[in-house]
Amino acid sequence: MMRLPELATAVQYKLPIVMVIISDGRLSLIDVKQIKKGYTAPKGTCFARPNYIDLGHSFGIPTWRADNEEELKGALAGALNSDDGMPKLIEARIDPSSYPRQFDAVREL
Repeated sequence: MMRLPELATAVQYKLPIVMVIISDGRLSLIDVKQIKKGYTAPKGTCFARPNYIDLGHSFGIPTWRADNEEELKGALAGALNSDDGMPKLIEARIDPSSYPRQFDAVREL
């Protein structure tokens, strides 16, 4: 949701790039920070998940949605093998509940 101007710019200048939106329906990195600071529950970080497929189509660009690793591989292959000179958009839907464990693991390295 925070990168709509970049999408518009890529379309305006016909940049042949592949954009992957990591979609979790919330501001999960802020959730992690709030929990680390002692909040019992994150505040102000959930929002309605937009339909990124429709958003991409409204800009006239090819879009894909991936709900798992295999679908992501297929979406990436489709986007990378297209040579229409336009940006491509992939929505990769993920479960945000794994973020705290991932950050803890990175900090241990």
